[in-house]
Amino acid sequence: MPSISSFEQLVHADLVRGLRDIGILAPNSIQSRAIPLGLSGRDVLVCAQTGSGKTLTFLLPILNRLLESSQRQAEQKGKGAGRKGLKGGRSKGKLGKEDFLEGRQQSNVLAVILAPTEQLAQQVAQVAEHLLSSCKQMHRSRIQLKYVNHLQSARENADRVNNGMCLIVGTPDIVIKQFETCDAQILAIDEADLLLCEGSSIAGSANGADFQNRQRITNSLLEGMHSAQLFLTMAHLTEQREKELLSRFPHIQQVGHTGVLVPTLRQCFHYFRGDESSKKSKLLWILSEAEKEDPDTDGATIIFCATSAKAIELQAHLLERWKTSSLHEESTKMLSLSEVADIIQSFRDGATQILVATDMSVRGLDFPFLRHVILYDVPADATAFVHCAGRTARSGNTGLVTCIVEEGNALETNFDGKAIHSLKDAPQLSFKTNQIL
Repeated sequence: MPSISSFEQLVHADLVRGLRDIGILAPNSIQSRAIPLGLSGRDVLVCAQTGSGKTLTFLLPILNRLLESSQRQAEQKGKGAGRKGLKGGRSKGKLGKEDFLEGRQQSNVLAVILAPTEQLAQQVAQVAEHLLSSCKQMHRSRIQLKYVNHLQSARENADRVNNGMCLIVGTPDIVIKQFETCDAQILAIDEADLLLCEGSSIAGSANGADFQNRQRITNSLLEGMHSAQLFLTMAHLTEQREKELLSRFPHIQQVGHTGVLVPTLRQCFHYFRGDESSKKSKLLWILSEAEKEDPDTDGATIIFCATSAKAIELQAHLLERWKTSSLHEESTKMLSLSEVADIIQSFRDGATQILVATDMSVRGLDFPFLRHVILYDVPADATAFVHCAGRTARSGNTGLVTCIVEEGNALETNFDGKAIHSLKDAPQLSFKTNQIL
């Protein structure tokens, strides 16, 4: 396959313009390998470091297909419609696309993107909306982008899906509720190990039953869309889960690299002896030392806790000194989607200095200016560690993850240091960008 160094070699000119508008200038090595495979119609599994731009590896092929469909509609309606293809795109089957798309069923929905949380689904939908906003009006007016959530009615959504030009984004349970018969040409699953693999840990989740239900529904959707092109993305795969996925999807094309941790991420371990009060004292000392080290920063820090109750408790403890908010399973149940979005945006904008969170409440979310992650409760599972630590040091930026670990017998019981310390650095990726996607 020829070397890919620009998005102009890959996708429609409207999408290239949209990427530039949000500061994405060129594909990195993961994107340049994965996107052509997706454009050719192959099933693709991407496992790469956090912050490597995996969202674009499925979103660009999907949006490019939408624009291809829009182009065909325009040509059919215009005089002397011909087979012109897409200017600036790869719509002429140079990679044998027809061979891989043959037998894929047509449907009223072009693509479905599944994510494990509503917050992550909303983030993916926002990226798609940014890219589509730069498309010509004749294309944009034909394409339906639907981010579905639990506040919408099924009739409200189903009435609008009728022309084969629709992209649906949501969690598995909401998608199946809104669209009882949702057959699509393309299915993308973000954080696929969490939604597909047996025994996936839901670190810090008080509602593990909800995620088990989403796993069940994801597998049901997969069975119903057996002819769809498939995209799977994730940041970390154990050997066991990799074998599980490759056995289940033997024809899938795998794109990844050695190592899992971002090379620009620094790790620091602080040990304490004593009770919860001693642990809180250690946390306050770490935060104070961070302020002394770099007093000119806004102090953007995420603190990860194992439970919602601990997150609520720590937020109250830290509010006396820092602008602090919290996000956890209980808050996402009690607050509206707009209120949750406000908490996330306030932290992104720097109005909030510290966000106390559980792993699943912010799994996959991007915080461009986050420089420090503190694991108040270090996850025993290596995959959860990768995701928590991976909220910082994204898209080539530097970051620090600090782990607070109890000494003595509790260390051996609650902290698998061998598994975490054995995680190797991934290669350094080149990012020509000023935006994290």
